[in-house]
Parts: sequence; C-alpha cells; structure tokens
Amino acid sequence: PEPRPEWAIELGQYEDRATAVARVAEVTLGEVETLADAAPAIDVVRGRAGAPVYRVRFLGLAPSYASRACQTLRAAGRDCVTLSPDT
Repeated sequence: PEPRPEWAIELGQYEDRATAVARVAEVTLGEVETLADAAPAIDVVRGRAGAPVYRVRFLGLAPSYASRACQTLRAAGRDCVTLSPDT
C-alpha cells in the first residue's frame, strides 16, 4: 500500500467538545471533496489557563488537497490552516 500523506488542516480550537464535534460533522457532511479520504480528529490540549481546548483537524492529506480544502473552506467564510508534517 501507498504511504499515507502526512499533511493536515486545522479548522479551529474550541472550549467545549460539543462545538468541536459539531464542527467535524458540519465539514464532513459538507461538499469538500478533497476531504473525502481524510481522517477527522479532535485533539484535546491544555489552554493557557489549564482548561481543555479541543482542536479540530483533518489528517492524512496530500499537500495539494490540504491547500484546496482550506481554499474551499475559507471561500465559505470558515477558518482553516494547512499543517505540514513539520508543524
């Protein structure tokens, strides 16, 4: 099998898990075809005050797919950042 691409996109960081889950569902059910094979992930990290912060990411993208996905999402008024394997 081909190695899985290592690029990802981040759609935001949220203070509560329900908002993060809703964001994943919204994008997964949307029509961003470059995310069809990406794996959605919600990572929990500690914020500045020690409270949990939920990061919404889609993993396993080729660089061109990550870039196109973010272009599509930004055009729809949504936040999106591409993450290289070095990030």
